[in-house]
Amino acid sequence: MNSLQEKMQEYQECIEQGVQLGLLLDRKNYNVYVYRPIFVFNLLNNPEVVNCEPELLGFELKMAKIWQKINYLKFFDFLITNFIVAI
Repeated sequence: MNSLQEKMQEYQECIEQGVQLGLLLDRKNYNVYVYRPIFVFNLLNNPEVVNCEPELLGFELKMAKIWQKINYLKFFDFLITNFIVAI
């Protein structure tokens, strides 16, 4: 089982134990898995905004800065890896 599948299983177990809302970010594919007790999960592909209502009234998670930060970290990771290989 890969790490994403393991995390998905962990989130489902949390929901079964009473957690009302879980957001799992798949940074590789820019997906957001929204977990709620009423369904296993809802897959959002590269969303601009994730609405967290009714559990968190008025709260929307704006994804642009999160995806931007992830892209920055991927690039930084790439530079470090290639720099280390070049030495």
